[in-house]
Order: sequence, then C-alpha cells, then structure tokens
Amino acid sequence: MALELTSLGVAIAGKHPVTGLDLALADGAVLAIVGRANSGKTLLAQAIAGLLPAGATVHGTGLPSKRPGVIGPDANPIELARCLDRGVDLLVCDEPGSALTLAAQRDLLTALLIANRDRGVALLILTRDFRLPSAMGLETAILSGGKLVERGLATALQERPQHAATRELVNAGKPRTRTMARPPIGEPLLELQGVGKRIADPTSRLWKRKSPIAVLENITLSVRRGEAVGLLGAAGAGKSELLHLIAGLGRVSAGELAFDRTPYHGDDLVREARARISLLFPDPHAAFNPDLAVGLSLTEPLRVEEQLLIDEQADRLVEAVRVVGLAPDVLDHLPGQFTTAELQRLALARALVSRPSLIILDEPTAALDPVEEAEFLVLFNRVRSDYGLTVLCASRDFDVLRLVADRILVLEAGHIVEGGKPSELAETGHHAATVALLAVRYPEPLPPALPQAPEPLPAAPEPPVPPEESPAPPEEPPAPELEHSPDETAESRQAEVAVTDGSSDRAGSVDPLDPEPVGQADDDRAASHVEGTK
Repeated sequence: MALELTSLGVAIAGKHPVTGLDLALADGAVLAIVGRANSGKTLLAQAIAGLLPAGATVHGTGLPSKRPGVIGPDANPIELARCLDRGVDLLVCDEPGSALTLAAQRDLLTALLIANRDRGVALLILTRDFRLPSAMGLETAILSGGKLVERGLATALQERPQHAATRELVNAGKPRTRTMARPPIGEPLLELQGVGKRIADPTSRLWKRKSPIAVLENITLSVRRGEAVGLLGAAGAGKSELLHLIAGLGRVSAGELAFDRTPYHGDDLVREARARISLLFPDPHAAFNPDLAVGLSLTEPLRVEEQLLIDEQADRLVEAVRVVGLAPDVLDHLPGQFTTAELQRLALARALVSRPSLIILDEPTAALDPVEEAEFLVLFNRVRSDYGLTVLCASRDFDVLRLVADRILVLEAGHIVEGGKPSELAETGHHAATVALLAVRYPEPLPPALPQAPEPLPAAPEPPVPPEESPAPPEEPPAPELEHSPDETAESRQAEVAVTDGSSDRAGSVDPLDPEPVGQADDDRAASHVEGTK
C-alpha cells in the first residue's frame, strides 16, 4: 500500500481540525480528496508529507516512512521532475497548480497523470473544486469536519451524492446562470481615452539605465450607468493596475479618464467623485485592520461625507451589514473572528455604506472556495439589482464574469484585444488570449499506455549455398531420321502437311458524437463605532 492511515488526528492551538481519519491508497493508485476551506485538507497533506507547522501534533498510524513528494498551488513541471528523480512512490498534491494560469495548471495535472500511468507513482490530490476529479474521472473522497464522509468514483458521487457535504460540493461545481434583473442602462458614467501606464524597470541601475515598462497601453473604453463590464485576463495582464487608476490610486502616464464627465488622471480624482467609487480588493483579510472592530473599519468611507449626522451613519452601517446577510452584532467583533467568506461580505458592506455609483471588484472570488464563490455571486447580483449599481469587475475566471457582466473585455499584456457579450465570446472568441482563458480547465482521463512491441527474434542463419557445379555440356540432339533413302530426292517424294488456324491457342487469357427594521439596540451599537468608542 502507498498509504494506509488509521485513526489519524491532527491537533493545533487547542483545536482538532483532523480527527479519526482512515484512508487507504494502493500502490500506483490515484485518489482525489475534495473539501471546503477549513475542512482540514492542508493539514492532512502536511501531516502525510511530514511538514506540519510548529506546535501541531499528530497521532494515529500509517504515515509513510519514506517522505513523499509534494506538489503545491504554484508548482511547475520542473519541481515535479525533481520529485520523480528522487524516486518517490507517492505524490501529495495540495491544490496543484491553482496559483498558475489555466493552461499551466492543465499541463501540470496532465504531467501528474502521465507520471502515474507510466511510472506507477501513487497520487493523492487534495482540492476544493469537485470539477477537478469529475473532469479527470478520478476516485474521490469527500472531506468534511476533518473526516472522510463519502468515497467513490466522481461520476457516481455526482449522480447520487449521499452526504450533505457531497451535495454542496457537487452543486457548487455545476454551471450556473444569472437570473437577477439587470438595472436599466443609461449614459456613460466612466470613460477612458488612450490611457497608458509605465513603471520603472526593477532591473534598471544607475550605471545601466533601462526604459520604463509599459503595463497599460492605449486603453479606451466606456462604462454606462447600470452596466456591468468585466475585464478578463491572465495574471500580469494589467487588470489590477487599471482598476487602481480608475479608483484614484496612482497616476496615468498617458491619456485621460472621466467620471460622470469630470476629467482626471488618477490620484487627482476630486473628493466628491472619490466618495462615489468603491473598490473591493482580492484578499479580504488584508482589507481590515486586525486590531480594530469591523464596525470601525466600515465607517472609513463615511468620513468623506462630513455632512452626515451620527445617526445617519449608524443607520447606514446596520443597513449595509444586513444587506450582505449578517447580523448587526458582528460590528463588535475583530476580523480574526470571521471566516474568509464572511470577511468578503463585510468588505462588500463597507463598499456599500457610501452609496456608490460605481463599484469596482478585483478578483472578488479568488480567496473563496467554490461553494462560497457561488453564494457570493448570487448575493452580489441581488445587491447590484437592488442598488442599481454600475460595476467594473476583473477576473481571470470566465465563469465568474459570465455570471456578473453584461459585456466582457479581454486584456492581454496591457492591451484590450477583444470584447463582447459573454455568450458571444464563448462561441466566437478568436484571439489567442481569449481562447486560452476560455479553454477547458482540467484535463480528461489519459488513454492507456500503448503496449510495447516485443523485440524481434534473431533471424535464423541461412543454410550454406553449395558450390556451383560446372554445367554439363549439352547433349547433342539425335540425328533426324530420314523419311527416304539417301538416294531419294524431295521432289521425288510428296509429303502431306496439316495447317493449324490458331483457334485453340490460350495465349493472353486473363483470370477473371424585506430586510428587518433597524432596532434601537442596533442603532446604539452602530453609533458606538461611528464615534469610535465602545
């Protein structure tokens, strides 16, 4: 057996995220373990690989005596080759290639399958996306609460899920459609004309100057009131840089922007306009001060609106928190007391308290698991419809933008190379960048290895050729018999000769495929955060 765990448990900081786990993996087999965030996947992978963090303890039996290879989110084929060169029998793959581009992740997963098929290396793939084992046709186990709750072929689990955790993961991986009503679309709210941005080359030195690097080049676009525009691009395409310039962070090197017909060049965005633009960052943990109650953080956008009374600010706080599906009492808590999904909802609440006209989202689901992603997108579409928001959303995931955007622009190397409605891009997108971003996310099962042809047997030696004998001299034909005596002449004897007509000659023959009303207790709690006191 490549792995045979019995009653495995992991304890850390007084908690037991993995407990009583049994797992068997045969030599040369492949098993995918699918679980949500905080299900214990990463700790399980670290325990098997012998890489648990300091302070963590493990108990149980069956951990491998020989250290397995480890493939992580940012691994590449070179790291895989190094593991194989060490002669490992087991590869522990924790979200393999999830930090890479879609094409690079697909290539890495294909290489893993090839290593399993051709070298007999056992694979343990831990992921939060049920679509991975479903596409690759793998045997799958569901991890929930630190235990394996269901196991079987991915196709069987998808068709007949028994456990609630399995149903949740399967449903999150199914294609979704947007059903919320769109706000009416009006005149242009945001306009960009020939926008460019250059940054200093980090390798430039005093003694060896290098030209600035162009991260954005000649960006021209417009976003109308009530419209949702998506920016689709791989990592490094310039999406975040463009969003920051629109939000007034940084300054353009060329061109001009206009918000509600007021021109600006980035950080010169006027105060009144700045209050009407909200930006949602990718990592909600980095968006909050860990030492401040979230209620104080949520009041930051309101400080721009000096004319608002304390009671009005408190009402807005309570409303925003309830709109994103949370109770007002969370305003007293520190950021560390929330899950990633809850913090992203609070980040959305902070973006809404100023009643913005334009909301900008930068990879809004990058830190969420597929279940949390589905829930957040449904919530956001409802908020957008209720508030009549204009939206600019950037992502490397076409499936996210397909559910949010009315129109998608494809960004590559700082240039807009293609655009259209999501359905149009899916059907007729032709640029190489579009094709790569819309490609299949995960590889299909590999065909079986071709049998090796047996080596041919050595040919038998030919028998020796006997020496040629000299041909015998031809025999002399016998002398013809005379039909007459020597003394007779031809003329003196008449002969009868039969003449044939050729009729018997056979030469040349041919074979014949309704939010709740705001209570006084909620007002008092929210007001304490507005005033900055408890």
